[in-house]
Amino acid sequence: MRSRRSVPDDQRSPVVADAFPKGGDPLHGQTASGGLGAHVFLLVYLGADGPWPYAVGAVGFVVAQTGLGAARHALVAAQAAPERRVAARALMHTLLNAGMGAGTVVGALVMALDVRAGYLALYGAGALVAFGCAVLLAGLPSELDRRGGQARDRRVLAALADGRLVAVTALTSLLQLSMPVLSVVLLLWLATRTQVPIWVVAVALGLNTVLVLLAQRPWSARVDSDASAARSAWVAAAVLPVACVMFGAGALGGPGAAAAVVLAGIVLLTLGEVAVGPPAWHLALREAPVELQGRYQSVFGMAGALARILGSALVLPLILFAGIAGWAVLGAVMSAAAAGLALLARRSCRASR
Repeated sequence: MRSRRSVPDDQRSPVVADAFPKGGDPLHGQTASGGLGAHVFLLVYLGADGPWPYAVGAVGFVVAQTGLGAARHALVAAQAAPERRVAARALMHTLLNAGMGAGTVVGALVMALDVRAGYLALYGAGALVAFGCAVLLAGLPSELDRRGGQARDRRVLAALADGRLVAVTALTSLLQLSMPVLSVVLLLWLATRTQVPIWVVAVALGLNTVLVLLAQRPWSARVDSDASAARSAWVAAAVLPVACVMFGAGALGGPGAAAAVVLAGIVLLTLGEVAVGPPAWHLALREAPVELQGRYQSVFGMAGALARILGSALVLPLILFAGIAGWAVLGAVMSAAAAGLALLARRSCRASR
């Protein structure tokens, strides 16, 4: 058997050297792979004719999106100075909300039509968009991967050694329960426990999206230190429990009053979402080593997945069985998590003096 002779880095083909820079796989290549995976599994959705193919498409799409998110955030963070990482994350969060808002509108229109051709066209268009994004990402210059000037760390569990990152991720998973609340829990609560017209759900989602688009970047620009991160987290700790109680109170009034209370709660929930994001990003990612950006982003990204699991497994039955008291418990948990972020930021501020 012939042995393979390794080629020194300075003797590699320029094309190979550009595509696979010394120190690891290119971030832009990883993001392109995630986009291609999303494309493939959307095609699986398109051809699904039963629950099992649909389940394969759903699981595969989520896995592809999770990997893509971590690589995408790492690629962007590698181009930003540490003091600009919160702003970069805020911009990406804003764009993500814009996309989700547009997708919600398009999805609602397709559901209103309720014809097979509409659903097939929607998944087909999504697959084409994912493929186009993969092509664009693959074409990014490989120099973007090397802006940090260091080889990427290959230790798989390196980021988990950062206790603050793990703590912030755990607290953020509780705060991101706002996602399943908006997408699942509140919908079922309003439909089964209140007299609120069903159109209020669509208005609530649209209101949340618009407010995030308007407020996230300006708010994030003010979070540029541990002290400002602590203040922002305290705002979230104050408004999130009030929002949850208002959702519960929607069961007590007639259609008009309940709708007004619920929409007011959406405003407060969105304020909490906007206020708590920058402190979490600041504490988790601002001081992340350049060579560990992908690892840090992957660990921190688990917060969203954990929130979705907790939302379906714990929060939904809590709300549906305990009612208003369940909403109060949820608000207390989210408030405590935001307070935890504030205390971490305050401790970091004292340590840096």
